[in-house]
Amino acid sequence: RTLQGKLFKRSTFKKDVPNMSERRIDHCAVTTSDGRIFVMGGYRKDMFVSRDNNPSGSGWEVLSTMEYYDPKTNEWRYRTPLSTFRMLFAAVATPDDKIYVFGGAAGMSTIPTPPILDTVEVYDPQTDTWSSKKPMPVTRKSHDAVLGADGKIYIMGGTETVNGPPLNDVFVYDPSNDSWEKGPSMKYPRASPAAVATPDGKIYVTGGTDVGAYKYKKKLNFFLPETKELYTGKVQDTVEVLDLFNLG
Repeated sequence: RTLQGKLFKRSTFKKDVPNMSERRIDHCAVTTSDGRIFVMGGYRKDMFVSRDNNPSGSGWEVLSTMEYYDPKTNEWRYRTPLSTFRMLFAAVATPDDKIYVFGGAAGMSTIPTPPILDTVEVYDPQTDTWSSKKPMPVTRKSHDAVLGADGKIYIMGGTETVNGPPLNDVFVYDPSNDSWEKGPSMKYPRASPAAVATPDGKIYVTGGTDVGAYKYKKKLNFFLPETKELYTGKVQDTVEVLDLFNLG
């Protein structure tokens, strides 16, 4: 196959990289300046199969563990765990190799209360320690975070509760003084978006879903003809851009 005139083999992934120490989903991974890849949090779900080969139930386990892969030694090693069990969170590595972790869910049960987090913690690879930072202004899961060219961390979208609607909020964290401010809202509510920051000061937010953000419109559609139905959300193919150096 070709991409922009370049020829690629059918598979270009290395096959000699060892498996992680733990199975994970809805976790985060970041890389530091020395090339190490830190993987943390998430959850695993085991199916219990009966003797007649029928699934009989499942067990959730939200994780706090962290491990890193060193390409130089081709090995995985455990580091100090997060102080909180987290899945569906966001993580960002800064130029000084600190790893910041934002929000997430400690589980998906709504009993007794929705365990959605507003907590922030930072990991220092030099000392292998975690420390707490100022909490987010709101609880948040299924969001994304990027480090902007201005040195600040931008938190986008997600939901506030287990079954809450997607949101278009943007919150800005400044690592230099451990402070938060409200950023410009996105045009679309988005849960589970993917975002990247570019060196020219732009942040591109792609995809996600806004299904569930228009629940009252869904009820109204019951009384409307199909040709007049109101928009109720979709899995997004939209892209929007925040220009950090031209906010005014």
